[in-house]
Amino acid sequence: MKDILKKLNMEYDDFELEALKAIENFAAHYTKQLLTEAQKIAEHSDRTVVSEGDVRFAIHQSLSREREKKANAERTMAALAEEKNSKPLPVPKSSDGKLTMPTVQSSQLQPNFRYKASHKPDVVTLDDDYEEYDEEVNVED
Repeated sequence: MKDILKKLNMEYDDFELEALKAIENFAAHYTKQLLTEAQKIAEHSDRTVVSEGDVRFAIHQSLSREREKKANAERTMAALAEEKNSKPLPVPKSSDGKLTMPTVQSSQLQPNFRYKASHKPDVVTLDDDYEEYDEEVNVED
C-alpha cells in the first residue's frame, strides 16, 4: 500500500490505518474477481497462462457490465417516474368548491418581515476598522 501511495505522490501518514485496510480489502476483492475472469478467458483460448490481453479484456468486460447495470437502473427509474407522473394530481377539496389561497399575512414568501437577532453574535476580528451595528435588518428591498 505504501508503494501505491508513493506512486500517487501521497503520504502514508495522511490516512488512518482503517481507511487503508478498507482500500486494501476492496482492491484485493476486485483484483481477485478480475484475475478469475482473466483465467476463464485464457482457458477459453486454450491457454494455461494468463496474458496481459486477457486481463485487459476482463477489465473491459467488468466496466461494460457496470455501465449496463447503471443504464438498466436509470431506465427502471425513468419508467417508474413516467408511471407515477402520468397520474393526475388529486383535486383539492374545499367546502364551497373554490380553491382559496392563504392571505398575504400568513405567507412567508412575501418580503414583508424584519429580522433582528435576539443576541449579538460573538465576533472576533483582527481588523481595527470593524464597526458593530445594532440596527434592525430590513429585507424589504
